[in-house]
Amino acid sequence: MAGDNKTQLASADVRIDFMELISAAGGVFPMERMFVSFNMYENIFRDFVSADIMINDSINLPYKLPILGEEYVNFEISCKSIEVSKEQKNVNFEYHEVKEDFTYIDLNLTSSLNLNFVDYYSVRNSFEYLSNAKINKLYTFNLNKKNKLELKPLITIIKNEKIYSLDYESKFNIYDLNNFQSLQSVKIMSKLINDYNFPTSLALLNDYFYTAYSDGKIICFNLNGAIIWENDYADIIKTPIKIHNNNIIVLLSDKIISLNPKTGELNWLHDYYSENILQSMGGDIINLNHLLFFILPNNRVGEIDTLFGEKNNSIFSDLIYEDSINNSFDKIHAFKNYVSYFDQKKYLTTINFNKNTILLNKNKIEKVQSYQFFNNSLITLNDDRLLRSFNIFNGNLFWKIDTKDILLKEDTIINIASSANSFFIFFQGGNILELDHRTGNIISVQKLKLKNINYVYFIDKYILINQQNGKTSVFIQ
Repeated sequence: MAGDNKTQLASADVRIDFMELISAAGGVFPMERMFVSFNMYENIFRDFVSADIMINDSINLPYKLPILGEEYVNFEISCKSIEVSKEQKNVNFEYHEVKEDFTYIDLNLTSSLNLNFVDYYSVRNSFEYLSNAKINKLYTFNLNKKNKLELKPLITIIKNEKIYSLDYESKFNIYDLNNFQSLQSVKIMSKLINDYNFPTSLALLNDYFYTAYSDGKIICFNLNGAIIWENDYADIIKTPIKIHNNNIIVLLSDKIISLNPKTGELNWLHDYYSENILQSMGGDIINLNHLLFFILPNNRVGEIDTLFGEKNNSIFSDLIYEDSINNSFDKIHAFKNYVSYFDQKKYLTTINFNKNTILLNKNKIEKVQSYQFFNNSLITLNDDRLLRSFNIFNGNLFWKIDTKDILLKEDTIINIASSANSFFIFFQGGNILELDHRTGNIISVQKLKLKNINYVYFIDKYILINQQNGKTSVFIQ
């Protein structure tokens, strides 16, 4: 237009920082790797701007979502000319950048309550606690007489008013949730169960259970304990099975594999060779949308793009982490579009995957005796029973409180749950502290008649607590 002082931009002046398709069910699928072209245009007869996006779909995206007609595309674009020329003050372009609130701990649940599966990872923080409400014990089972303290505990699963458990002797036990009477007991694996061969995890997808054994066997069986299929990988499996996108994800000693849940057939396999000593507790694995991030038992760190079944290379994979004989305490954490890694209980790294940038790189946190990630925070406890909360985005301290008068001398943090206005920390010695998420002030203290707790998890409205003696207690508010 004549007399218009605004600068017209060329296509090379604009770049796409990220682009994602968000399904009606809430699934997020990045489209950068599929992107071919993007055209934005304006019609003088309409009061809105239109756009066309062309993608190269090699994965049958409509089937994977599926496409229901209620999807939308979220994208962020930036203008290179703005960065290059400071004199272009009147460029007719602007974009919105989401800024996180760094001022206090986020209380939103970290996982959905409406899942078609249950595994070790889904039951960590999926419970909304009722503030100022006591929890009441319903029953205690001696489910795991040979408890393996060096392992992540076998979870007990509640479904359709029944309690399903697998003990370390490979007995599959079914109880009536209403009266806690035994309904059935089935031996899943009849071969010798000993200190070198025992079940290491239990997961449920739809109406089928999946268990892994320390000697490399993976077994699928139904709700009655009848075996559907069995695979033997002749490898060490110490990390719990993960359910992701209706597939079975397993970490072997130096491999990550994906299995078809109906047949047990291999979807994909990736090797990560290392000469490091294998960790007795296995590794760790989390997902951020379609990406899997993991630490193998041999200490190798990697990531998989499950849309393509391929290794993914990003800042996360390229970072150099501290290496030691024992990395059992290392953890990976995902929150929104961020992935954090806490290395050697000392170094905190956080990556923004939307921007592909590092927010923190080996930010040092001293004197950590135990810790748990919770949303945008890292909650730590030291030997002096000082409880601290760190912001995973900038490493700053949210708050710190002295718990010498409450916690036991060698207490540890077991798990964390949230309510609408506060959050709750479960400790090994049986204390539950309710804290103000803004100040860290203690709101209430509940003392359970349980000690030596090694795992707390949540299924539906129930709280399940494992003890080191092999007992599992079922609680409800």
